[in-house]
Amino acid sequence: MLLLVYHVLVLFVYLYALWFDSNFVEIPYPTKEFENVPFRARLIFLTFWTMMVQILYFIVACLNDIIGTNAVTKKPPLIRKIKDHLFSLAFTTAVYVPIAFWTLYKIDKTYIFPDEEAERQIPNWLNHLMHTSILPFILIELFVSNKNYPKRKNGLTILLCLAGAYSGYIHYLYFRYGIWPYHFLHLLSWTNKIVMTVSSALLGVLYYMVGEKINSLISKNTREQKHANGFKSH
Repeated sequence: MLLLVYHVLVLFVYLYALWFDSNFVEIPYPTKEFENVPFRARLIFLTFWTMMVQILYFIVACLNDIIGTNAVTKKPPLIRKIKDHLFSLAFTTAVYVPIAFWTLYKIDKTYIFPDEEAERQIPNWLNHLMHTSILPFILIELFVSNKNYPKRKNGLTILLCLAGAYSGYIHYLYFRYGIWPYHFLHLLSWTNKIVMTVSSALLGVLYYMVGEKINSLISKNTREQKHANGFKSH
């Protein structure tokens, strides 16, 4: 029951953030070409792709709490399998975005916000919710909810498909409208863009494997604890 409450609360917070952004935040884009991009140009940012992944995960997590199972099991129902696969993606993106965002922000915040007016338009609480809080939320989920990570090949395939879809989308927008989502991309040569893309993909794989490893340690401890408790009860 407490796990369901947690999932519902996090889901509510994320949905509220997206609602607030769509109704009250007006980002001053640097050129008029951004006005041609669907969904108020929000989907050009990896942050919003990540938020959608988090929302989808917590929706499925709520459904699993109600009709599935959170028990340690080798043969989980379908909804639990979907939840576990989505978690591997949600964890990786929730680690990647805060590290990438705040690293670039500390190096030079104009890489993220082209001017101070753009930064002022986003309330601090919303900025931190999208770029900071997603990490502790998913870490809490990692430690309080049992899960079976998918086979590494399957999990990494899902992750790289998402990365490829995002990369393809922003390149499509560049070749059609001549725009990039982040200012620093205008400063990079095509060679450096390729290096950055490959490096980002490798970082994503690394973060995926970190989540997989932590989860395996947690699952091992949980199984050992259950075995110890069962042994004592005989």
